[in-house]
Amino acid sequence: MKNKQLLFKNGLLQHKALQGFTLVELSLTIAIVAGLAALMVAVMNPVELSAQMRDGQRIAATGTLRETLGVLIAENPSLPTGFGLTNFAYISLPDTHSDCRNIIANLPIRTDGRSYHCVTAANLMRIDGAGWMPVNLTAIRGGSPISVLPVDPINNTSFFYEYLPSAHHRYAFSARMESIRHRALSPVFTKRFAAPFNFSLSVGPSSGAVIRGGSISTTVTASLISGTTRAVSFSTSGLPAGVTTAFSPTSCNPLCNSTLNVITSAVTPVGAHSITITGASIGITRTTTYSLTVN
Repeated sequence: MKNKQLLFKNGLLQHKALQGFTLVELSLTIAIVAGLAALMVAVMNPVELSAQMRDGQRIAATGTLRETLGVLIAENPSLPTGFGLTNFAYISLPDTHSDCRNIIANLPIRTDGRSYHCVTAANLMRIDGAGWMPVNLTAIRGGSPISVLPVDPINNTSFFYEYLPSAHHRYAFSARMESIRHRALSPVFTKRFAAPFNFSLSVGPSSGAVIRGGSISTTVTASLISGTTRAVSFSTSGLPAGVTTAFSPTSCNPLCNSTLNVITSAVTPVGAHSITITGASIGITRTTTYSLTVN
C-alpha cells in the first residue's frame, strides 16, 4: 500500500513538473515566434524588397556602362580627348533643353562646378553619342555590347543615372540608392573608370636647317593622354654621320618638354636627314621625327 502511495505521489510530482515545463516552453516559443514574425515583417517588407531590387538594377547598370566604355577606350588608347565635356554632369533624365531648365529646380544642387546636361526623350537611350551619355558606343569593333543606354528604373529627379567625364580618360558613373539597406552604405553608388597610363610625343619645330659643323635645337613634348603620369625617357636614332644629340632633361613626366640639341660636325653629309625621336616608359614607346637639313 505504501509503495502504491509513493508511486502515486512521484507520478503526480512528475506530472506537475512536466506541466510547468510545458507552460514555460510554450511561453518561450510564443515569444520566439513573435520575434521572428516581427523580423520577417521587417525583412520581407515588400516596399523595401522592391527598392532593393531596383538598387540591384542600378548597381548592375552603372557597372555595365563602366565596362562598355572601358572596351571602347582599350580599342582607342591614343585618343587625345575624353568622351564628353568635363564641365557637364550628364544625366539620364529627358528635357527639351540641353541645360535641363524644365527640371533643374527639382534636381540636387551641384557643388562641383558642373552644369547638368540633358537630351530629349526621343534621344535618351541612343548609343551613337546622341544619347544621355555622349559616347559613340557603336564605334566598338564587333558592335556595342548594349543596344540602348540604361536609365534608372524610376528615372525622376530623385533617382537618375549620372555620367561625369574628367581629364585624361577618367570617368565616374553613379546612381541614387533607394533602399534603406543600400542608403545606409551610401546614398549615391559610384563606379569609377581610369584608363591606364598613355602618352603622345611631338616635336616643334619639326624641321630645321644648320650649316655643317653647327648645331640646332628643338622642343620635344610628351603629353599625357590617360592615367597617372610617369617618367618618359628620350632618345634618338637614325642619326647621319658625325651628328650627336643631347636632351635636357633626359626624361620627364608628361605633360612636359625637353630641349633636343642636334650637333653636326665637319663630316656630316650635306642634305636632308630624318632623325627619329623616341619617348619610352614602362611598356609604352612613342616616336616622332625631326627633319634636319645640313648646308
